[in-house]
Formats: sequence, structure tokens, C-alpha cells
Amino acid sequence: NKTLIQGQDQSGSAYAIEIGDAGASIIKPSSIKTVSNTYDAIKFAELNSRGVTKHNFFGASYYLSTTQTIANATWEEIGSNGGEGRWTKMVTRGVAGADDSDVFGVFNGTTGRFTPTIPGYYMCGYNIIIDNVLDDGEYFQAMVRINGSSTAGENAGRSNTYSPATNAEPGVSGICILPLDTDDYLSLFLSHAEGGTQEIYTNNSTICFAYMGGSDL
Repeated sequence: NKTLIQGQDQSGSAYAIEIGDAGASIIKPSSIKTVSNTYDAIKFAELNSRGVTKHNFFGASYYLSTTQTIANATWEEIGSNGGEGRWTKMVTRGVAGADDSDVFGVFNGTTGRFTPTIPGYYMCGYNIIIDNVLDDGEYFQAMVRINGSSTAGENAGRSNTYSPATNAEPGVSGICILPLDTDDYLSLFLSHAEGGTQEIYTNNSTICFAYMGGSDL
């Protein structure tokens, strides 16, 4: 025996909740939508193969596939130099659900800008490596900015490193969480003091984003 519960606009064989004779329940549909959220994003008590409630990931991960030259002693946005500084999505693994799920934001691999589709808090992490040319204490640094702004409170995740006496391949890494509206964007800015124009390493330079949630308490 089982009990079927219909919604207000359901009739016939359609039902919203099924309660089995052992107390097990099934809710249809398997996803819940709100007026403002058109994604089948909120799963209700769906379990994975190990019996643990599934957690849906909303984020993206990319690697730098086309290098960008960075002039000396100036902050430059990755993706701002014409055809340079292009990002490519990380390789998808051969397991269902292992692909990036960038439904709550859109990262443009050409401009290097991440623009959310819903307001909330977003995490950004990066790892960037510069060419083997820095020496004698020359610096390499990076930061994440909201709308390209260098104003306090609108940039975060700044990381600085200094090279040794001989040429080296310094890298910088950073992570931050920033509040964004749907008309904001995040992007990565770099700077160095080598004395000339230098290139950023491809493949091993990466960036990632993830939706953390809202703050409507």
C-alpha cells in the first residue's frame, strides 16, 4: 500500500508526494524551482552511490591556454591584450557529474571575466607562474578585482613574491570570497618589476570560481 498526495493543480494519476508502506517517500519532481531560479539546481534528499546526500557544485575551473605579455611595473588584466591571455576549461573527467557546472556564473575565457547570474558571495582562487626571467629580488604579484577596481574593499586575494639572485620562475597563488551583484564581474590582474615585458606561463597557470551562497538571513 502507498499514499499519494496531489498538488493543488494536479489531477488523475499525477502526484507530488508518494509515501510507501515502509515509510519511504518519493517527491516529484526531483528538483525544486523558485520564481527567480530556473535551474534544476536544488535536489531534495537525493543520495549518491554511497548513501550520502548529493551536493551540487556551482563553479568552474580553467587553465591559461594562450599566454599574455605583461609590461613592467604596471597592473594588467588577464584577457585585456587583444588576442592574448585566453583561458580554457579544465579537462572533463570521464565520470558523470565531474564536469564543471557554471550555472550560477559565466566565465568568459576570452575576456577573463567572471559575471554571476545571481547575486551572492563567490570564491575565486588562482595560481599564476611567470617566465624564467626574474632575479635580484624583482617582484611578481597578482590580485582579484571587482569591475577592475583597485579601491579598498573591491579587490582581494593579493599575493606577492620576490625572486632570488638568479633567474627563477616565481609563482603567486591567492584565494578570496567577494560579494557580487549580477552587473559585477571578477578578473585577475598581474604586475611585475623585471624591467621589460614578460610572458605568463600557460597550462600550469589556473583560475577557479565557486558560488558560496547568499546573505538573505
